[in-house]
Amino acid sequence: MLQSTALQNVTFSLKGDRLLDTGFVLSARQAGNGMTADQLRQQAAQVLQTALSVNPALSAIPDYVANPAGRTLTVTYASGTPVSLRVLNDAFSSPASMLAFLASPDLKASAQ
Repeated sequence: MLQSTALQNVTFSLKGDRLLDTGFVLSARQAGNGMTADQLRQQAAQVLQTALSVNPALSAIPDYVANPAGRTLTVTYASGTPVSLRVLNDAFSSPASMLAFLASPDLKASAQ
């Protein structure tokens, strides 16, 4: 059943900073290397900025990670043709195919 399922339009939204703050606080505690949650947040934002640089329409993601307070991140995938879940799964199977997917003009993000 899932192999015959296809996506054409999907939108994810994350509002505020509570989820991210909790994640970075827990990561800092678990790491135990003296890094603070804020340092981990900035490091994650830098890694995302580099990784997502293949698609300028995704630049809102690292910006949101660095400064989420009072904002909502929305990530949208809107394709002219439906894409099967199998194709999407393949897109995440290797770094090269992941970068190709992230570079898609069908993938966009905004933070408000």
